[in-house]
Amino acid sequence: MAITDGLAEVRIDGALYPVPRIRIEDSGMREIAFQAAAEKYLQIAERARDGIPDSLWLFRAERRS
Repeated sequence: MAITDGLAEVRIDGALYPVPRIRIEDSGMREIAFQAAAEKYLQIAERARDGIPDSLWLFRAERRS
């Protein structure tokens, strides 16, 4: 559903806004996104001691025009 739907919601000041989400497949960008997620969510870092698992999907929110 994450790819089929293509939308996520971002909450800003209590309001929800739909934003397109794009799966990150570039290895360099995956590393950057993973490191940011691992700093915020320690359980992610603990589960990936041997590198980023292929089963972990990372997305970026795309600015709506």
